[in-house]
Amino acid sequence: MSVDDQVAVANWLRSIGQDRLYLLAESMGGLASLQAAPLIGAKAWAGIYPVCNLSSVSRFASEIAGVWGPTP
Repeated sequence: MSVDDQVAVANWLRSIGQDRLYLLAESMGGLASLQAAPLIGAKAWAGIYPVCNLSSVSRFASEIAGVWGPTP
């Protein structure tokens, strides 16, 4: 879910009366949620390990290739 998507969901939640928003993110979703948190005005943020980005998973290239095949 992108930052824009998270902001849109937060706006919708507020439109139906939900104003205490908390973010729970996992893996790469953690990066977008950290960027969205100040835009949303979240009361709290929690990230579940591993909060990662593309460069942090490069060490798993052989495992990924084993599942999905080599990159073109």
